[in-house]
Amino acid sequence: MKFRKHILLLFTLLTLSIHAQEPSHFTIGQEKLIGLDIYDLHQDRQLNYWITTNNGLFKFDGYKITQLPCVGMLGNSLFNLTEDQHGNIYCSNLNGQLFKINDAGCNLYYTIPDSLVARNISFNFDDQNRLIVFSKDIFQVTEDKNPALLYDHYFYSHSRVYKTSKNKLISYNSGQGDLITIENGKIKSLEVEIDNKLITPKIIEIENQLIIYNRSTLKQLSDKFNSTKFELPKMKTARNDYRLYSDTKSLWIANLTGGVYYYKDTSYISEPTNLIFENSIISCHLKDHEGNTLLGTFGKGIIVIPNTGFKDIHFENTNSEVNKVTKMNDKSLIFGTQAGEIIKRDSLGKTTKIVSQGIKRIELLKNIPELDALFFNGKKNTTLHDNFQ
Repeated sequence: MKFRKHILLLFTLLTLSIHAQEPSHFTIGQEKLIGLDIYDLHQDRQLNYWITTNNGLFKFDGYKITQLPCVGMLGNSLFNLTEDQHGNIYCSNLNGQLFKINDAGCNLYYTIPDSLVARNISFNFDDQNRLIVFSKDIFQVTEDKNPALLYDHYFYSHSRVYKTSKNKLISYNSGQGDLITIENGKIKSLEVEIDNKLITPKIIEIENQLIIYNRSTLKQLSDKFNSTKFELPKMKTARNDYRLYSDTKSLWIANLTGGVYYYKDTSYISEPTNLIFENSIISCHLKDHEGNTLLGTFGKGIIVIPNTGFKDIHFENTNSEVNKVTKMNDKSLIFGTQAGEIIKRDSLGKTTKIVSQGIKRIELLKNIPELDALFFNGKKNTTLHDNFQ
């Protein structure tokens, strides 16, 4: 319940954004993560969020974002946040290093031998909790940290291995034209005849249905792979411009030039019309334990869309949009609006307008804890003390 309990506390780290054509949302990490490319997001069983970026590993504990060291890491970028059946979390880099994460950071867990390192590295835990690596070959990392080969062909894939809701691992080997599955401790391969120069298979699940599609066109490959027939939208371009994310219920289609299309109801997929967050490049997706949606971005932090269990805050004493929020020492929240107003909301939910309409929108709003004072811009930069009455 940490995210739910501290949803208001998060406002101390964010700028609230409300737009007519976008869902109510806010952004976290606008200071710690600004300018960084976010590659993956994961929430652990203690409700901490783990973030891999082009500048290493970060942890968000519901209060603050902290950058953590990775002992022995070559390079700066980390990818592939993955959890085993015991709740341990791992990640990897492009140098063939796999790391095990702890509260203090991450330590080198395994280095892929040079003979097995490939440009694209992916890994996950199968339904037997075996660590399976997809690199130049497919192999299990044994308990004594040795590679046990599982596949007797050269392996090459453009995408991360997919883990289904039933813990089956699925990947497509472009080098051999095989669909690879690992389930019940066994690996199987199915030869599929496709033109690998034109078709790059990708896999998602929607409503517990396995969907295999061509990443370059978003056209389904159900006839080739015997997957579920599902109506995906026809996009405006037929280039490799889109990434699909699903929490098995809803569908997100990220445009690599910016923005994302959102389909809450996948029983009917219409043509893409409403591009939201069009000024942000969406790089990853997470549906957390509380039902909130988190979208990682390149350079602009993490967009958080609260689930329907959260109530939007409405003010009767203003029609202006809120664009700045901060939290004071007494746990009250202070909101700044586009009209230059300052509104206080105490811990009991009572709201009071403490600054009437100004000549410009509130762009600076900050608590100074040492002075128990609020600093904001108005006709000139202003400081209010005590309880602002």
